[in-house]
Amino acid sequence: MRALVITGVTDGIGLATLRLALTEDVFVIGVARNREKAQAIMDDLKSPRLAFVFGDLSSKKEVVSISEQILTLLHVEKLHLSTLIHVAGAVFTKREVSEDGYEKQFAINHLAVFYLTKLLTPELIKNGPSRVLVVSSYTHHLGIIFKKEVGLKHNYWLLTAYAQSKLMNVLFVNESAKRFPSREISFYAIDPGLVNTSIASKQTKGLERWAWSIKKKYGVAPEVPAKHMVAIALGDYYAEKTGLYWKDGAPIPCAKKAKNPVLMKWVYDYSAKLCEEGN
Repeated sequence: MRALVITGVTDGIGLATLRLALTEDVFVIGVARNREKAQAIMDDLKSPRLAFVFGDLSSKKEVVSISEQILTLLHVEKLHLSTLIHVAGAVFTKREVSEDGYEKQFAINHLAVFYLTKLLTPELIKNGPSRVLVVSSYTHHLGIIFKKEVGLKHNYWLLTAYAQSKLMNVLFVNESAKRFPSREISFYAIDPGLVNTSIASKQTKGLERWAWSIKKKYGVAPEVPAKHMVAIALGDYYAEKTGLYWKDGAPIPCAKKAKNPVLMKWVYDYSAKLCEEGN
């Protein structure tokens, strides 16, 4: 049976994607940090085609653990990994640092995406053509890659860090599409649009939290982008359409700088270097 791995599945877009994916003939592996929330979802859905693995995506060590848990589950359940969907994301009012010393929005929103994909690449290629979906944002148009100070020690602002990480998502998708033939893995950047979720409420406070509480009311339900993501993850029409930026199930132009080959290669190589450090 085909298996889908989805990160960030305990609420919002991730949970909606998990629920919709379970209506298809696939096994869903959710990546979660909160075991109580995961157990509540298991109790609610009671699906024999659902399992969870656990870890903190801000930690390189735990990303490795997550990949090992996934590989063990695939072996035990005799599953074939066909799709990896990166939904997990974070926003922080104040600059926070991961246990590895990285700014946390960068660590969770980008580096974990890069590293988990890298660790699961052999399995994805073995079962190819496979698909990797990465949830980005229109905010990537505003992003700047601070090569000399990716961690933003001296000029951190919530939106600066978020936009940088979302631009990195699209750069990663575009560079990966160059490096891997679509017969092995296809890569898709997903713009979910404005969605009514709690992403900007969990780790924010003050003005930022208040602003998001107002703005999100104008967003669509999480089920809207989830429907398009499940179609892209599984639908025949989307097979091998690699290296494109998608919104509402259709390709649209991404920011011109997200197609800059020098920047694409720099982000990819820089991320690879960080993942290799300490190993």
